Amino acid sequence: MKEKKRVLIIGNGVSRLELKHRDFIKDWTNEIWVCNRGYLEHKDFQNLTRMIGDFDPCNKAVTYKECHNLNFDIYLRYEGWRHKICQSKQVKQLDVPDEYRADSGSTFVIQAILEKYDEIYVIGMDLGGADIYVTGLHKEDKSDWVDWWRRVARDFSLDKVTFVGMDHKKFILSDNPRDSYAKMYLEGKDHLGGGFKCSDNLLIIGNGESRFLHADIIHNWKDDLWVCDKLYLQYYGEIIIDRVMTSHTGIAILSYLFKQKNELNYQIYTNKFVKNYNKEVHCFSDTSTARNVPKNKWCTYSIVINQALVEGYKKINIIGFDSLSDEAKPKKAYDKKFIAEYKIIYKEQKIEDIKTLNFIGEPQGFLHII
Repeated sequence: MKEKKRVLIIGNGVSRLELKHRDFIKDWTNEIWVCNRGYLEHKDFQNLTRMIGDFDPCNKAVTYKECHNLNFDIYLRYEGWRHKICQSKQVKQLDVPDEYRADSGSTFVIQAILEKYDEIYVIGMDLGGADIYVTGLHKEDKSDWVDWWRRVARDFSLDKVTFVGMDHKKFILSDNPRDSYAKMYLEGKDHLGGGFKCSDNLLIIGNGESRFLHADIIHNWKDDLWVCDKLYLQYYGEIIIDRVMTSHTGIAILSYLFKQKNELNYQIYTNKFVKNYNKEVHCFSDTSTARNVPKNKWCTYSIVINQALVEGYKKINIIGFDSLSDEAKPKKAYDKKFIAEYKIIYKEQKIEDIKTLNFIGEPQGFLHII
């Protein structure tokens, strides 16, 4: 059997400094391509074969390569700069059409696609935010990088591309605004934690025992997925969780500590800002009140549904919102407080399509008649 052509393309986003990503690079045994000044780390990139960059990095790389007796090939992103390179004959030509030579990272990905690499891994391509070599890049709106990656997806396909760490393909292939990331990193917030709205189809899993009846749906789910309260423990390692949603600040903190310990990517939402965890734990969107009860007194299920509606999900699928069963309750009882809050949310959000909220296993609109 023919051996697969595999390449790891390394950008300079700070995410690649994470220990697990450094280990991934260290253990990589196939070709490595780097962007711009990444060649300076050649001692850590044992299989470095190519670099791509703008004029200044490429110009300096020619001399550096000779001085250190290195073998990697140098590719200039824009041919118009070639006449400025001190030893231009040492600079290779790309196969990528000029109109697709945008940022170095996406250009190199296209090159790998054109050369028919079977597996293309990318790391440190954060689509904006802090950069290892460029000071202050996190203060610049790099939403055009999102545009360029979406163009790659449209015209070349990302089927063979794998993002190491946070899977940006989900965002690239979505209809989310191009500046969704920028709005975060420009405000000093972490845009690499996962949990972004990446489709119009959402599954929310509650604690009710009826969730066990729909294990097949849960484990085969491909779109956005939120879990309530402590379910991040039950589903750890089984499904990809985008968010942990809870009205209990204690659970929010515990889920953050669990996330750090196990190097997970989900985001955490609760009903008020948590002291000392403001950057790690997000706050639910503001809501009106149900029966004059402030939102921080709402049950988790009510406030989670409201959050999904505020974010504009077109299809909100719900599993396990029934109360935990005991001898006094039927298996699929629904809490009266939740029903009351749900009805008011439904009215206040002015939901036009009753199919927006889909309680899996129940008839449409059944909560209105309970």
